[in-house]
Amino acid sequence: MKFCIVGDLHCTQEKGSNSFLYANIPDKPVSQNPLTSFLEVADTDSKIDSDVIICLGDLGDKANEHGIKSGWDAISRMDSKLNCNLKVGVAGNHDVDSRKIYSQEPHKFIKNFSVDFPTSDPNLNSKFWNDGYCLYESSDLEILLINTVRTHIGIPESKESAVDSITLEEIDKLLNVGVDKIKLCILHHHPIKHSNINNWKDNDSLENGDELIAVLNKYDYDLVIHGHKHQPRIVETGGVTIFAAGSFSSFENLFGTGLNTMFHIIEIVDKGKGKIMSWEFNLKKGWGQALNHNFPPEIGFGGSIDLDKLAASIHQYFLAKGLNTIVYQDLISEIPILEYLIPDKLIRLKGILNKKYKLFMQPDFPLRPYLITTK
Repeated sequence: MKFCIVGDLHCTQEKGSNSFLYANIPDKPVSQNPLTSFLEVADTDSKIDSDVIICLGDLGDKANEHGIKSGWDAISRMDSKLNCNLKVGVAGNHDVDSRKIYSQEPHKFIKNFSVDFPTSDPNLNSKFWNDGYCLYESSDLEILLINTVRTHIGIPESKESAVDSITLEEIDKLLNVGVDKIKLCILHHHPIKHSNINNWKDNDSLENGDELIAVLNKYDYDLVIHGHKHQPRIVETGGVTIFAAGSFSSFENLFGTGLNTMFHIIEIVDKGKGKIMSWEFNLKKGWGQALNHNFPPEIGFGGSIDLDKLAASIHQYFLAKGLNTIVYQDLISEIPILEYLIPDKLIRLKGILNKKYKLFMQPDFPLRPYLITTK
C-alpha cells in the first residue's frame, strides 16, 4: 500500500516570505507553483502513485482563513490527480486562531471550514475534535489521528501540545493486538525530541509523547508520521519508526540546512517495513528527486539486523565472487535487508565496511550506491 505524505503547507493569503504557496498563486509558471508542479510531475513520474493522501497540518499560516482553505483545496487537487482511495489530515498550530484574530473561539474555523476535514466521516471528525483522537479503519488499514492542538486555546492560555493520560488510556482500550493491518499514527507535533539543525530550541514536542509511542509499540504500529518540524528526519525507537516529513512549501527554518521543501511517497511492503521516496522543490525546475546526503531521495525503514554481522555477510559475498567491484543491486538481491535500513544505520554500516573490510560505496551511504568496490 502506498501513501502520499504532505505536511506544513503554510499557505499564506498573499505571496510572502516564508512559503512558496499562497492563496492567489497563479498556475503558471508551473515551476514556481508547488501545487501545479506536483500535478505536472505526477503525470510524468510513474513512482508518484498513492492509495492514500495524508496531510500533517499547518494548512495555512498564522490561522489565515484563506490560506487554510486554499491549503486543503491543494490537497484535494493532489488527491484527485492521484485518484486516491482515502484523504485524511490533522490540524497544526498554524491552523488554530490562538491569538483570536478572527474569532474568540480559536478552533472555530478549522473545525468548520470543510465537511471532509480531517476525514470524510462526520462521526470520526466529531471524535477528533471532542476527544483529541479518532481511528480510521478498513479491512487492511488502521490510521490513528491525534489532535495535538486540542489544548491550543489562546494566548496567554495554554498552547502546549499534549496527549493527556485519559486520552492515552482511551486509545489503549480502543486498539487491538494481533490485527493484521497496516497501522499508522499521524499527528502534527513531534512525539519525541527533535533538535533543529540551527540554534532554535526544541521546546514544543508532544507532552507524554513517549507514553504514546509505548502504546503504539504495544499494538504493533508500523509508522508514526508527524509534521511541525520543517527539517525531515527518520528514526527508530522501541520498535516503531518515527518519520518527520518536513515541509511541502514552507521554507522557514530551512536556510543553510542543506534541506529543501519536500513531499513523499511511502510504500509499506511488509509489517513494519517499507520504503520512502522523496521529491524536493526548486523554483526553476519544480519538483524532482535529488542526490541529497542530508535526506536521500530513497530511504528504507524497518530493517532489524546486527550491523557487524551484516558487514561480515557483505564481505563474504565479495570473497565468494572474487571481484574488486560489485553492482549494488546484485548485492541487494543476495541481501535484501539492505533496502530497509534507515540512513543512520547505513552510515554506521559504512564505517564498519570502510574500516574493517576496506569496502567503499559509490556514491556513499546514505545515498543508494551503484557500486561497491575494494581499494
